[in-house]
Amino acid sequence: MLPKFVSNPDPNIYLEGKALVLDLETTNIEKGDARYDNRIVCAASKLGDGKIQYHPSDSILETVSKGDYDFIVAHNAKFELKYFIKNGINVSSILIYDTLLSEKVILSNRNKPLDLGSVSLRYGGTAKEYLVDLLMKGKVCPSEMPESLLRRRVIKDVYDTEFIFKRQVEALRSSGALNVAYTKNVFCPVVADMEMNGMFLDKDLAKTLSREDNRQLLDILEQLDEISGGINWNSPKQVSKFLYEDAGFDIPQVRRQPLLNKNGSGKTDATTLALLKPKNKKQRNILDLISRHHKTGKRVSTYHNKFEEYIEGNDCLMWGSINQATTATQRLSSSSPK
Repeated sequence: MLPKFVSNPDPNIYLEGKALVLDLETTNIEKGDARYDNRIVCAASKLGDGKIQYHPSDSILETVSKGDYDFIVAHNAKFELKYFIKNGINVSSILIYDTLLSEKVILSNRNKPLDLGSVSLRYGGTAKEYLVDLLMKGKVCPSEMPESLLRRRVIKDVYDTEFIFKRQVEALRSSGALNVAYTKNVFCPVVADMEMNGMFLDKDLAKTLSREDNRQLLDILEQLDEISGGINWNSPKQVSKFLYEDAGFDIPQVRRQPLLNKNGSGKTDATTLALLKPKNKKQRNILDLISRHHKTGKRVSTYHNKFEEYIEGNDCLMWGSINQATTATQRLSSSSPK
C-alpha cells in the first residue's frame, strides 16, 4: 500500500500540518554516514508548537517511531533517514521536508552554499555553532566532546532548521514552487533506502545490454578502421593526424585562435570535436562514427564493465552515494560506487 502522501499528494500539508523538526549528532567515521560503524550520540527535536526537546543517546528514535506528526523537517534529511533505517524504522511511511533540498529548488540553477549556517544567514538567521565543527575538523569525535557543547549545538540546529523551514514554505508558496519541493522531498526516503540497502541489478538485462553495446562498439571500430587504415583511437596524436591531415578537417578556432596542442597538432578532445564542421559526406560519416564510438565506449567502460563486477561478485547488488543537490539541472547524480 502506498502512503497517503504518495497516493494523494498535497503540498499544502507543509503549510497546515504538524511538523517534527529534528537534528542528530553522531560519531564521525566517514562523516558520520550510517552505512559505517557510527551511532547516534544525541539529538534534539521540536514537535508542532511545543518546546525544543533534548534527547541523550538514541532516545530520539522513540519520538520518531510514535509518528505523532504529519512530516519530519531536517536539513539534509537523508542523513537522519539512514539512521532511522539502521535502527529498524520504516521510513517509507514518513513524509520529509528537507530544508537543503527545498533551498535547492528556491535557488534553481544559482550556485550558493547549501550548508545549514549559510542558508540560515540568507534568511536573516545566525550562523551554525562553529566550535563542534572546529573540533570535528581536528578529528575529535562528538562522542568525546562535552555533552553541554553537543546539547547547545543540536538545540540551535533545530531552532535554525525550523526558522529556515517557515521562511522557505512561504517563499515556495508565493512562487508556485511548493509542489516542486514536495516532489523532491517525497523521493528522499527512497534515496536513503537505496544507499542503505543497495540497488539491485537485473542480471539478464545487464548482460543483454552489455552484449549489444559491445557488439555495436566492435562494428563502429571496424568502420572507423576501414576509413582510417587502423589507427589507435585512444591515441590523441594518431587521431589528430587522421582528422586534420588525412580526412582534411579544418582545425576549429575560438576567438580566431586555432585549438592546438603544445606540439602544434590540432586538439581532439570532446569539446574540440564538437566544433568540427564537415564539408562533405565522408566527413559527416566520420564525425557520426566518432560520436557513436565515444558514447558507446563510455557506456561499455563506465557502466557495463562495472556492472559485470557487481553481478559476478556482489549478488547483483550495487552500492553508492546518491547526490540530491549537486547538479545545476536539479537531477540526481551518483558517486562512490562499490
